[in-house]
Amino acid sequence: MKVEQFTINNGLVQSELAELRARIKGKIFSDVVDDEGHQYVDLVMEGGGMLGIALVGYVYALEQAGIRFLQLGGTSAGSINAMLMAAAGQKNMEASKWILGILANKNFDEFVDGDADAKIL
Repeated sequence: MKVEQFTINNGLVQSELAELRARIKGKIFSDVVDDEGHQYVDLVMEGGGMLGIALVGYVYALEQAGIRFLQLGGTSAGSINAMLMAAAGQKNMEASKWILGILANKNFDEFVDGDADAKIL
Protein backbone atom coordinates (compact mmCIF):
# COMPACT_ATOMS: atom_id res chain seq x y z
CA MET A 1 0.00 0.00 0.00
CA LYS A 2 1.47 3.31 -1.08
CA VAL A 3 0.65 6.19 1.24
CA GLU A 4 1.21 9.75 0.12
CA GLN A 5 2.87 12.18 2.49
CA PHE A 6 0.30 14.37 4.15
CA THR A 7 0.47 18.16 3.79
CA ILE A 8 -1.05 20.50 6.34
CA ASN A 9 -2.26 23.65 4.62
CA ASN A 10 -4.10 25.05 7.64
CA GLY A 11 -2.98 28.65 8.18
CA LEU A 12 -3.38 28.51 11.95
CA VAL A 13 -1.24 25.36 12.21
CA GLN A 14 1.43 26.88 9.97
CA SER A 15 1.38 30.08 12.03
CA GLU A 16 1.86 28.13 15.28
CA LEU A 17 4.70 26.14 13.72
CA ALA A 18 6.40 29.35 12.57
CA GLU A 19 6.13 30.71 16.11
CA LEU A 20 7.58 27.47 17.51
CA ARG A 21 10.52 27.61 15.09
CA ALA A 22 11.20 31.23 16.06
CA ARG A 23 11.05 30.43 19.79
CA ILE A 24 13.54 27.57 19.61
CA LYS A 25 15.86 29.02 16.96
CA GLY A 26 19.44 28.69 18.15
CA LYS A 27 18.58 26.41 21.09
CA ILE A 28 20.65 23.29 21.48
CA PHE A 29 18.81 20.08 22.35
CA SER A 30 21.44 17.58 21.24
CA ASP A 31 25.11 17.27 20.40
CA VAL A 32 24.16 15.06 17.44
CA VAL A 33 23.46 17.31 14.43
CA ASP A 34 23.38 16.37 10.73
CA ASP A 35 24.50 18.42 7.72
CA GLU A 36 20.98 19.86 7.35
CA GLY A 37 21.01 21.17 10.93
CA HIS A 38 18.59 18.59 12.34
CA GLN A 39 19.23 17.79 15.99
CA TYR A 40 18.78 14.15 17.03
CA VAL A 41 17.25 13.00 20.31
CA ASP A 42 15.74 9.79 21.68
CA LEU A 43 11.95 9.66 21.96
CA VAL A 44 9.82 7.56 24.30
CA MET A 45 6.03 7.90 23.98
CA GLU A 46 3.44 6.92 26.56
CA GLY A 47 0.27 4.97 25.97
CA GLY A 48 -3.31 6.10 26.27
CA GLY A 49 -5.54 5.00 23.40
CA MET A 50 -6.49 8.06 21.38
CA LEU A 51 -3.51 9.88 22.87
CA GLY A 52 -1.57 7.94 20.25
CA ILE A 53 -3.12 10.12 17.56
CA ALA A 54 -2.24 13.28 19.47
CA LEU A 55 1.34 12.00 19.71
CA VAL A 56 1.55 12.03 15.91
CA GLY A 57 0.77 15.76 15.98
CA TYR A 58 3.36 16.30 18.71
CA VAL A 59 6.00 14.46 16.66
CA TYR A 60 4.97 16.47 13.59
CA ALA A 61 5.63 19.73 15.48
CA LEU A 62 9.02 18.48 16.68
CA GLU A 63 10.00 17.41 13.18
CA GLN A 64 8.92 20.77 11.76
CA ALA A 65 11.16 22.40 14.38
CA GLY A 66 14.14 20.41 13.10
CA ILE A 67 14.20 17.59 15.64
CA ARG A 68 14.81 14.02 14.46
CA PHE A 69 14.91 10.80 16.46
CA LEU A 70 17.76 8.35 16.98
CA GLN A 71 16.01 5.75 19.10
CA LEU A 72 12.28 5.23 19.56
CA GLY A 73 10.30 3.53 22.28
CA GLY A 74 6.86 3.56 23.79
CA THR A 75 4.09 1.87 25.68
CA SER A 76 0.78 0.80 24.16
CA ALA A 77 -0.30 3.53 21.68
CA GLY A 78 3.17 5.06 22.01
CA SER A 79 4.77 1.80 20.91
CA ILE A 80 2.51 1.69 17.86
CA ASN A 81 3.67 5.21 16.95
CA ALA A 82 7.29 4.22 17.52
CA MET A 83 6.86 1.22 15.22
CA LEU A 84 5.22 3.33 12.50
CA MET A 85 7.94 5.97 12.78
CA ALA A 86 10.61 3.30 12.43
CA ALA A 87 8.82 1.93 9.35
CA ALA A 88 8.43 5.38 7.78
CA GLY A 89 11.98 5.64 6.51
CA GLN A 90 15.42 6.83 7.39
CA LYS A 91 16.10 8.75 10.59
CA ASN A 92 16.64 12.04 8.77
CA MET A 93 13.19 11.88 7.12
CA GLU A 94 9.96 13.28 8.57
CA ALA A 95 8.11 10.17 9.75
CA SER A 96 4.99 11.98 10.91
CA LYS A 97 3.93 13.10 7.42
CA TRP A 98 3.71 9.47 6.32
CA ILE A 99 1.75 8.51 9.46
CA LEU A 100 -0.59 11.50 9.04
CA GLY A 101 -1.28 10.28 5.50
CA ILE A 102 -2.41 6.94 6.93
CA LEU A 103 -4.54 8.52 9.66
CA ALA A 104 -6.19 10.98 7.27
CA ASN A 105 -7.54 8.04 5.28
CA LYS A 106 -8.52 5.87 8.28
CA ASN A 107 -12.11 5.14 9.27
CA PHE A 108 -12.03 5.74 13.02
CA ASP A 109 -15.13 3.59 13.51
CA GLU A 110 -12.76 0.65 13.11
CA PHE A 111 -11.29 1.52 16.53
CA VAL A 112 -14.62 1.03 18.35
CA ASP A 113 -14.69 -2.15 20.46
CA GLY A 114 -17.70 -4.31 21.12
CA ASP A 115 -20.60 -5.86 19.27
CA ALA A 116 -22.76 -4.29 16.56
CA ASP A 117 -24.90 -2.43 19.14
CA ALA A 118 -21.84 -0.84 20.72
CA LYS A 119 -20.61 0.28 17.32
CA ILE A 120 -23.97 1.93 16.55
CA LEU A 121 -23.66 4.05 19.70
